[in-house]
Amino acid sequence: MILLKNENYSKLNHFSMNNTTTPNSTLFLDAFTDIEHKLKEICHEQYHMGFLELIRKAQSFNKIVRKFSTDLKEFAELRNAIIHTRRENFVIAEPHDDIVNEIGRIRDLLYDPPRVNLLTTVKLFVVSPSTPIIEVLKGIAQRNIMHIPVIENNSLRYLLTAKTLARWMAGNIHETDILRQALVADVIPYIEKQDYAVVNNQTDLFEVVELFRNTLKGGMHLQAIIITHDGRPVMPLLGIITASDLPKILGLTGSK
Repeated sequence: MILLKNENYSKLNHFSMNNTTTPNSTLFLDAFTDIEHKLKEICHEQYHMGFLELIRKAQSFNKIVRKFSTDLKEFAELRNAIIHTRRENFVIAEPHDDIVNEIGRIRDLLYDPPRVNLLTTVKLFVVSPSTPIIEVLKGIAQRNIMHIPVIENNSLRYLLTAKTLARWMAGNIHETDILRQALVADVIPYIEKQDYAVVNNQTDLFEVVELFRNTLKGGMHLQAIIITHDGRPVMPLLGIITASDLPKILGLTGSK
């Protein structure tokens, strides 16, 4: 379960609707140029490539470009309209404030996307294969959690979930003393390894959203994403993100 840090995330929006000294067309073109430079950087483009071609190339491996590709193409049309109708001290196609703010927002997301290190977590409850299942159940009840990392040899080996425990109990329904005797090791055969993914603490939140969505497309259901310093399943574990945290993350990314 994640909690947002106390300080609110603020994008580096240089395009204020209260700006009365610089024309919207100038603000728009400045943002457009910044985006074009970023697309070239993403594509490692050293020679001339048209803006639409940059979008096509960049969206194949950049999630933010892919999300806003339609908007970027429309911005390209508006940019052409501004350039082709501009006269000295006069622009026929002057963008609306909302357009200027939106292109500024997308520009800022490309240069500085929100990352998982903006999220903080409560202290994780972890267990080992030798932990009694009774202790696991107590932890679930006391902490109101459903996803528990299983650590072995100082590394993350499995993710124990409420779904896993239910599957294990259903398979041993006739064993009346099983809860008093069982260890986490007894439940491991019922764990599905695709239940979790591991990311580093600089992973952007667009990647997090896509990880959850891609598993749904594949007919699976990602239970959690574990955060570590470098994206390897080694201690210390820095946090855990579950599907219940998606509304907060979607708010930070402007996703739907």
